[in-house]
Order: sequence, then C-alpha cells, then structure tokens
Amino acid sequence: MNKIIQELLREEEGALSAAGGGGIGGGAGISEAPASEAPSYDFESEDMYKTFVNTLPEDQREREFFKNTKSLKSLAEQAINAQSALGRKRLQAPQEDWSDSEWDEFHTHIKPESAEAYAGKESVSVFLEDQESKEFTFDESTSADLKEVAFNLNLHQRDYGKLQEIWAEHSVKAEAQLSQQINESVQAQNNALQQEWGMEYASNHKSANEAFEVISKQIPELNELVEWSPIVANHPAVMKLFNLIAPSVKDLGLPDTGVGGSTFSDNSVASMKSQIKDLDTKYRDLIMVDQNGLAKMNAADKAKRQRILNQRTELYQGIYNGDS
Repeated sequence: MNKIIQELLREEEGALSAAGGGGIGGGAGISEAPASEAPSYDFESEDMYKTFVNTLPEDQREREFFKNTKSLKSLAEQAINAQSALGRKRLQAPQEDWSDSEWDEFHTHIKPESAEAYAGKESVSVFLEDQESKEFTFDESTSADLKEVAFNLNLHQRDYGKLQEIWAEHSVKAEAQLSQQINESVQAQNNALQQEWGMEYASNHKSANEAFEVISKQIPELNELVEWSPIVANHPAVMKLFNLIAPSVKDLGLPDTGVGGSTFSDNSVASMKSQIKDLDTKYRDLIMVDQNGLAKMNAADKAKRQRILNQRTELYQGIYNGDS
C-alpha cells in the first residue's frame, strides 16, 4: 500500500512539472520549487483518497473498508490502530450455536471472579416526578443480594452500577407511591370520621387517644400494631372502639400511665413536665432526627414519631394551661 501511495505522489509531481515547463509559447510558466522544499499534500482530501482507491484492483476497491474510509489520513490511523491491536488478547464474539460450556468460558472473561468482587456505590440520588432528589443508601443486605444477582446474570463490573441505579430508582419511587397512598387513605378515613362525628369530632378523637394510651401500657402489642400501619391507627373502627370504651377505662382499675396527658393520669404541672422529660429521654433519636433522616424514615416510624410529638404538644399545652 505504501508503494502505491508513493507512486501516486510521484505521478502528481510529474504532472505538476510538465504543466509548468518553460519554452516558446509557455508564457511565464510556473517557477520550479526549490529542491529543498518538499511538495505539500492534503492527506485529508477526499479527492486524493478517491484517486488512490481507483488505483487498487477492482475486488479490493469494492470492499467496505475502503468505501467507509474518507481520507489517506484516516486510512493511516486505522492501519496504526490495527497494528497496535495485534498483541492484544482477542475475545471471540458469542455464537448462536455455542454450548453451555462455551458460554461459561466466555462469561469468565467479562465478570468478576466472585459476587463479592463487584465494587458498587454506597448511595444513589434518585429524582422523583416533582424533581425532588432523594438519596437511596444501600445497606449490607441489599448490596449482597444485588451482587449475587449481578454475578448470576454474568454482568460486567460496569453493568453492576447500572443495576444499582435501577434498584434505587425502583425502591424510592415505590416507597413514595406507597407513602402517597397511605396519606390519601388516612385523609379519607379522617374526613369520613369528621363527617360522622360532626362537632364532637375533636372531643371524641381526644377521648379515644387517651383511652388508647392507658390501655396500650397494659397491652404493648397495641403500640406495635398502630406503629406498623397508619391506616390501622386512623381507621374509623379503631377510633370508635377506643372512644366507646373511654368512659369505662378509669373503672377498669388500670394504673396511671404517666404518658400522653391522659385525663386518667395525674395532670399536675410537675407530672406533665416529668412526662415530657421521659418522652425526650426514651425517644430522643426519633424526636431529634434531621431532615435527611426523616426523608429516609419508613411510614411506620414516621407515624410513631408523629404520635410522640403530638403527646409532647398536648403535655406542653397542659403545662401552659396549668401555669396560667
């Protein structure tokens, strides 16, 4: 190929010299370039490249390699790249008739040696429909499961990051959708109960909560139940039940809970301050959580936190009324 290019260049030099010769009728002619100056060629010229291709045998010039190349410079670069690749280990492309053993051998070259060898991200930012960004953090259990899936699917290390992003997006959006459904359901329950109780809604709601606080001290599983699901905690049937038994709670002989500002407990200012202190000590991490921690909190913990904050608010209101 180099000989052909050199021959082509010599032919063009000869053509230039013939056109610029002196003599009668030659006019001013073209002055001959000094011997020390090398002729200038545009190796990026498509026309020059086409001239070169036309010198090739017909079976060669019709090959896609030459058709898809546009200049002598590009041709040279491809030749250099091909030369550099000669010493590299080449991996055969998968074939449709490969056996399982051939596929297994192929996968050993593209995936890590073990599931634990995958290197992943600690967290991924996911943008929701309202353009709000939420950070999803991978715990050890989730990371281990994803690595095992990636290894079984024979994913390359680069593909593992994509798998993490897909999982994070799915998890965040699913949690957001579930949270929205829970909030809508709770709102619908509250609206239905307000419509049924009418003007007595506030007093009945307070009475039901006070009865619950007293009884749940004797039956701790009740707390677990309402903290597990805000829908259960706000269900009209649950509210009606505790409102119904509220008048009888005091007669049950249950001990004073000292929590929640219940009408069945000691409502002195000193007692209410003590109750607030107990709540702050017991639930400090839950009460003092920052916005980032709140965003990562599940629906059950959010409901528990809100219930505790409501208790503190009622106690502070009781202290204010007592002091006044």
